[in-house]
Order: sequence, then C-alpha cells, then structure tokens
Amino acid sequence: MSRYKHLILLLVLLLVAAKHSYQKNDSGHGPGKATNQPTENQQQPDPQQETPPPPPPAPADAPPAHQANPELAKAVADLQDLDKKLKGEFEASPEYTQALADVKQAQTDYDAAAKEALAGNERYTAGVAAQKDLESKLDAARKNSDERASIATLAIDAMNNRMAVRHLEEDACAADPKARDAKTKLKTAQDALSKMRHDFQASLSTNADYAAAKKAVDDARTPAKK
Repeated sequence: MSRYKHLILLLVLLLVAAKHSYQKNDSGHGPGKATNQPTENQQQPDPQQETPPPPPPAPADAPPAHQANPELAKAVADLQDLDKKLKGEFEASPEYTQALADVKQAQTDYDAAAKEALAGNERYTAGVAAQKDLESKLDAARKNSDERASIATLAIDAMNNRMAVRHLEEDACAADPKARDAKTKLKTAQDALSKMRHDFQASLSTNADYAAAKKAVDDARTPAKK
C-alpha cells in the first residue's frame, strides 16, 4: 500500500511541474513566443535623430525686380514713356509719313500691274480658285470633329497650292515690263522706310534724355554702384 502512495505522490509532482512549465511558456517569455518588450540588444530610437519635418512649401514666384523695387519701377516706367513719346514724334514727322505713303502707293501700283500681267492666265485663275476651295474645306474640317483626321492633308494641300500660285504670279510679273518696274519701285520704297526706322533706333543712343533715362534704370538695378 505504501508503494502505491509513493507512486501517486510522484505522479502529482510530475503534473504540477508540467503545469508550471506550460504557464511559463504561455506568459510570453518562453522560446518561440514573440514579445513587445525591448531586449538589451534592441536599439531604442533617439528622439534627437528623428527625421526632421519637411520644409515649408516654396513661396510663389517673386515679382519682377522692377515691381519689388519702387525706384526701379519708376525708372522703367519713365524710360518706357520717353520711348513712346520719341517714337510718336518720329512717326508723326513729315519725312516718315511721306515714306509710309510712298510704300502704300507703290504697293497699290504693283498690285494693279500684277493684276494686268495675270489677266487671262488660266493656270493662275484655276490655282486661285483651288486655293479658295481648299481653305474653305480646311476651315470646315477644323469646325467638324468628324473631319479632323483630314486637317493635316488639307493643310498640306493648301500650302502646296499657295506656293504654286505664288510662283505663277512671280513668273508672270517678271515677264511683264510694267509689273517688273512696279515691283522695283515697291522694293525701293520699302527699303527707304526700313532705313528710316533703323536710323531712328540708332539715334536713341545719342539722345541725351534717352541716355539719362536708361542710366537711371541701370543705376536702380545696381544701387551699390551709385
């Protein structure tokens, strides 16, 4: 009987030990069990080494320098006003108005001579009619979404036809003495007007008021040099 008591006591002790081991593993400290507690080898984040916040958004584009600098803004406005004034005086001068009138008259004379030279030219007449038709179709295609695929083809055709008509006009006028002379006079008038405009622009560099206004702008841009 005593032998059985010893066996029972041994079994009880084994059961208690097994239960204690199971509770230990289930507490989160046993092998194979994850834990949220940091270990000695786990490095803790340093608050001072955290990623800094992103920089604030960049400000809107700064205004032009002449808007941010009142002195520069005034100098620029004064220069623009003077330029407009001098240009107005130039264009109102008798010499310029006459040169402009000469160009307009020469253009009118050339157009009339070219029309006479091209009168009866069937190829030219057909080319002009074709140009009007192509441009009409191109305009309609641009307004109709269903025909937009044909825009490129129509545009190329219109350009090629325009060049062909231009060549017919040049050839006919070059062969006609009156048209040829009118074209020469037109070019002479245009060259004279262009030279007059060029001379006016060049004269600004020697205009004391303009030079002073331009210097004021330059000085306002670089105040340290004043």
